[in-house]
Amino acid sequence: MDTKILRRWLWRVFAWDTVLPMLIVGVPYVIELILPKNQVVLVIAAVTIPIAAFFLRLRSGGRQIAENNCSHTVKTMQCGAFYFGAMTLIFLDCMLIASHSVPPGAMFATSTDQLVWGCLAAFYLAMMVVAMYPGRIVEIAADE
Repeated sequence: MDTKILRRWLWRVFAWDTVLPMLIVGVPYVIELILPKNQVVLVIAAVTIPIAAFFLRLRSGGRQIAENNCSHTVKTMQCGAFYFGAMTLIFLDCMLIASHSVPPGAMFATSTDQLVWGCLAAFYLAMMVVAMYPGRIVEIAADE
């Protein structure tokens, strides 16, 4: 695989699957700074922000899959992986924002809780790596 395509693929995964979720999870901290002790705003943010990010991801992810150099069958599989991953992420986003409404550490209290969160995150990342695979570029040698 061409290194330029590989870098673009890794950048997609990093930007959409690391940076954006971190920004979304950071929203409750900003809300706490601006409106301390306002649980209503926090709950509204826990619902609306992940949904807005979900639709933003759908639009961008759909375009990226359409640009991939893959067969129709592979693109269909990528769309399925993308939607499963996006649904998992909207759940994770909502829960992580809502975690600011519960006592500290309540969502990650036991090792089983941590395992479940880790498995959900790993499933999400695996789906996105499959969904954003750019395909192969077949180079045709020029006859001299």
